[in-house]
Amino acid sequence: MVDRVSVIAHSFGTFLIARTLQENPDIRIHRLILCGGIVPDDFGWEGVTAQLNTDRSGMVHVVNDCGLKDLLPVLAKSCSSAYGSSGHFGFGHPRVHDRFFPWGHGGFFLRRRIRKYWLPYLKEGRIEKGLSDQPTTPWWVSILTVLKLKFLVPLGLAASLFLIFFSFYYQPPIGSLVVQDVNSDARPGQFFYFSLDEIDRICNSSKWPLSRRGIPADLTRPLERQIEIRNERTRAKGTALFWNAKRAGQTEPGHGRWLENYVPNQWSKGDKITVFRSRPDCVP
Repeated sequence: MVDRVSVIAHSFGTFLIARTLQENPDIRIHRLILCGGIVPDDFGWEGVTAQLNTDRSGMVHVVNDCGLKDLLPVLAKSCSSAYGSSGHFGFGHPRVHDRFFPWGHGGFFLRRRIRKYWLPYLKEGRIEKGLSDQPTTPWWVSILTVLKLKFLVPLGLAASLFLIFFSFYYQPPIGSLVVQDVNSDARPGQFFYFSLDEIDRICNSSKWPLSRRGIPADLTRPLERQIEIRNERTRAKGTALFWNAKRAGQTEPGHGRWLENYVPNQWSKGDKITVFRSRPDCVP
């Protein structure tokens, strides 16, 4: 008949042995070693004191070996409130001896480590010192311990969708030009005049697309670009038509207006126009 039973529990086994002790008060364990544990951080060790062996001072010694590179306990706690991250951070409990090692989840099972750190405790009750001090928690690990993974996943998905939406709809400014003059006929300020060199420089091309209104074979009609712009004086933003030809009485080689809702007095000489990326008519 076995007089004394010692237990080494790893990972989910630590959760099972802790639950077993709570639910079966008649079970006695001589010495208990936990490693890679997911036992809740606030586990009530006082309630199972009578089931565990004590040293000469009467203090229960449960050895809890923690891996500083072991993030599975942290993830377990993040997934469910039933688990804890005690296999990474320790319990910090007077009845538990936390030891810290620079190992991962399975780093405890090398033969030389078993001989050095587990056998002295199992045979003599002597607890060897761990290799590392208690860890300083990285900020992102702290977030995992506070926020549950089931909440982080939808948050991450929402953030990804926002970034996709933002990158698709946000148009960064790529340059600016100044209105050289405006028309002064019966509908003044409805058209603005600009330098072709300036818009070609901003759009990084002197090749103008064919007009959407149709171009004859001789290309005698003006070519046009549709470009997203903002008038910095009025803060109006939208799509404007740019033509590479003069209007009657115009001195500058190019003229333009808003694509829609164009009325007089929308433009003044000296207005600054901010140009935004606009495929395919203007790609820097």
